[in-house]
Parts: sequence; C-alpha cells; structure tokens
Amino acid sequence: MTNSKSLEDTQNEIAEELATKLILSNEKEAPSSRPILLCDMGYGLPKEARPRKEKVLAIARQLVNFIEWQQQASSDKYLPADIHIVGCPDLTAQNALMDRMQQLWKRANKEKPFPQSLSFTDQTLQDLKADSLVYLSPDAPKALDPDLPPPSLVVVGLLIDRRIQVDRSKDRAIQLSIPSARWPIEQAVMNLDQNEPLNVDCILEGMQQWYWNCQTDSGSKCFVDAAIQAIQHHAQRHPERPVHKIL
Repeated sequence: MTNSKSLEDTQNEIAEELATKLILSNEKEAPSSRPILLCDMGYGLPKEARPRKEKVLAIARQLVNFIEWQQQASSDKYLPADIHIVGCPDLTAQNALMDRMQQLWKRANKEKPFPQSLSFTDQTLQDLKADSLVYLSPDAPKALDPDLPPPSLVVVGLLIDRRIQVDRSKDRAIQLSIPSARWPIEQAVMNLDQNEPLNVDCILEGMQQWYWNCQTDSGSKCFVDAAIQAIQHHAQRHPERPVHKIL
C-alpha cells in the first residue's frame, strides 16, 4: 500500500523532530511556535489481532473534525500545532486509521492535500518522557492553571466510547508515570461539572485555541475563550451527544 510505504519512510524524520522538541522542553525553553499535541492511540486502540472497525472509524472522524477546523483557523501568524499519534499498536492499525482519515478528508475537501501537521510515530509514551509532559484526564485530581499558558506537550487519549469509563485516562497516566491534569472547565462553563468527559475533537480544538490565544493575550481569558469556543463547536458537530454531568 502507498500509505504504509510513506509512513515507514517518514518514521525516522518524525522521531528526530519530536525528540528535538522534547529536549528543548526539558530545558524549559519554548520548543517552537508550534506546540505538540500527542494522541495516545495505544489507549483507545490497544493491540488487537484485528482492530475493531468501529473504533477506527470513530477515532478517524474525531481527528478529521479537529484538523479540518485547525486548517481553516490557522494562518501565517497562527500556525497549527503538530499532532503526533503515538502508541499505535501496529502498521495495520496505522494504515487503517490513515486510510479512513484520508477518505473523510477527501470527501469534504476534494483536492486539498491532507495536512502535514498530523503524523504517526512508533515511539511509545514511555519513550517520550519530558518534564512538561501532561496527560489530560477529566478525572485528574488537579486542573491546569487557566492563568498560565498551557503546557507545550500534552497527551490526549484516543478513546471513543459511548459509555463513560471513570478514571480510565487517569489510570493510563499513572501506568505510564506521566502527570495528569484536567481542564479547569468550571472556569468557562459554570453549570458544567469539572469532571465532564469531553470529546477528543473538542479537547484538541480547545488546546490549539488556547495556544493561539496566549500569543496575543494572557491570563484566564485565554483558556476561558478557547474552552467556550470548543464546547460550542462540539455542540454544533454533535447535537445528538449531550453533556453527561450538569451541576
């Protein structure tokens, strides 16, 4: 397959680029004007002989929702964050996910090329340790500080489930020895429970917009505006999916 060849050919380049940014992050320097969003596929799609098609389709849809918005909202001044899918169980799963994402992208964007900001790496999260690395979880005991810029390296678990699985992402972070944190969502939406599990596309958009907002402003408004926007877009994309926890 063409996709498998291209994935293999770019693997080393991706790993080297990511390693450089992780080293800079450990040195407490800004890694670049393009932060890194790590998507943990080993969480939502653990190694299986035959990955369930419905999981692949759901993950692909969420990622394409995000990158479509990201490409439309980015500009020469506001560059898109790099998205690296890590922990992918095998090349078959990578190809299945990429094939589906490209199908969805082409259906909506015709001849516009698939974004280069999204890529796979065969490195695991155990390999990608950095001082600033944070695993996002709605069940984390601590929240990110809305008055500060967001961490430049965050992990979002690619879990797409119809039923809430309490503590699953927090337990995943503990298993990987990575600090976890939740969004301070109560700062943005007053009637929403602070532990509300949000969709992958919503979290990714919120993080991206938070980064962009911090380039021109500071303080909690950067987070609040980003979170409100992401939740509004979530409601537009998923009108059938209500929030789970309302105060």
